[in-house]
Amino acid sequence: MIMIKIIGIEEPIMHRQGEIYQIEINNQIFFRKLYYDAIEENPDIFIYSEDYKIKEYTKNNIFIFNLMQINPNERKLLTAIYKKLALSLNDQMKNDINDLNVKLISIIDELSFNLDLTTTFNTSIDITKLLSMCDFMFEVEGTNLISLFITYLKACLELKNIKFIISFDILKHFSNDEIILLKKELDILNICLIDLKNNSIIEQNLFNKIVIDSDLCQY
Repeated sequence: MIMIKIIGIEEPIMHRQGEIYQIEINNQIFFRKLYYDAIEENPDIFIYSEDYKIKEYTKNNIFIFNLMQINPNERKLLTAIYKKLALSLNDQMKNDINDLNVKLISIIDELSFNLDLTTTFNTSIDITKLLSMCDFMFEVEGTNLISLFITYLKACLELKNIKFIISFDILKHFSNDEIILLKKELDILNICLIDLKNNSIIEQNLFNKIVIDSDLCQY
């Protein structure tokens, strides 16, 4: 049994793969506190347990603060993927890299000789650096938001065994069909999403409110 307990919220949340919970919080101060505690990864606020044994939640959970800023091509994510790819090389690939390594050393030797100066260089190719040199990364140009989010989650799974995503009011960015798709992907990935939403009521006479009907939106 896997669950997460958020201090200040009475009921613990059970891990059910593919499940999406949205928790509406009416108290602005409490919502801001949770937000800042999440940024600081405060272990006293978010308590993760497996079979009633408390574990370090940062190893199995990620926070999403701003959906518009997620990037599956973050360096730490790509580095983890490069390392995984390096481990998956077959013998033929390794031989090809060795051949490439010999050719590169020959070229660098000749360049060094032309300089007529004492030089030094690395004589072996690091596959992770090779992938980086080739700008090996996820294609995100023109990707819609839900696809980008799913790609980001799959990239994060290369870093840690994610069980929970704790997000802050991101569901508003998705259509009903996109949320259905997200639930299916979360189910496949064995992940549960908890979306915290600030639902406090602000007096409308404090600002000018303009509502744009759907049929007036151009997109």
